[in-house]
Amino acid sequence: MRIVIIILFFGVLIGARAQEIPAFSGGYMGALGHQAALAGMWSTQANPAGLADVSKQHVAFGGEMPFALKELMRSSILYTQRFFNAGLAFQLQQQGTDGFQVTGFDVAVGKRLNESLQIGTQLAYQHLQVGENQQRFHGLQFHLGVAYQIERIHFGAFVRNGNPNPFSTGTFSATTPKSGLGLRWELSDAFTCFATSLFAPNFSIDQNIGFIHQFSEALQVMGSVSTATRTVRFGVELQTGHYNLLLTHQWHQSLGYTPSIAISYAW
Repeated sequence: MRIVIIILFFGVLIGARAQEIPAFSGGYMGALGHQAALAGMWSTQANPAGLADVSKQHVAFGGEMPFALKELMRSSILYTQRFFNAGLAFQLQQQGTDGFQVTGFDVAVGKRLNESLQIGTQLAYQHLQVGENQQRFHGLQFHLGVAYQIERIHFGAFVRNGNPNPFSTGTFSATTPKSGLGLRWELSDAFTCFATSLFAPNFSIDQNIGFIHQFSEALQVMGSVSTATRTVRFGVELQTGHYNLLLTHQWHQSLGYTPSIAISYAW
């Protein structure tokens, strides 16, 4: 508990501006896109059901900065642990510019019901400050996820009430709901492929296809291509002892190049 308090007190996080407040969960989102079948500590935003198999305590930091928006940055601090046979995660984020500041804190839990089925949920609180007169708004976000495994094939699905829209009139409750489906197929112990679809009203379906290749216990590479946003992503993950480092890079037709980094410590 002392670790959680330290993280929350010293978390200094800066974020990006967009019409919708973007969720950022470390470098994995940059490398893989919004993977509904994602598993592990960074799955709090993609699918909280993926927290079910978290077995250790982790402290992690992730950040990214689009080259086209050099004065901006997105980042996140995350803490996970095992709690009553479930994976529990706390995350702190902040995003914005001089006239647009968002601070968010979320709690997520994932639990395995049997050998094949796992579920997860997330509750996020966000505080928004906009404009020269410093108008302040508050909002809650709900997120539900499920994952099912048949041997080496993993299915995932999630739904959430969306990211609060900072430009809604007079209230912070107007949101854009989102949902997603994902498939992850472990072709071998070293190679995995995946395909995902992200659905949001008034937007084209964003489909991702990609791969993860484990070269050794210390090195794996990953990448994906997104159809709707026409984004290409690539990442390299290094692990040594208790430390894990993930470096990713993505190219978007409008934002250009965006490097990401995620660093974690497990014990």
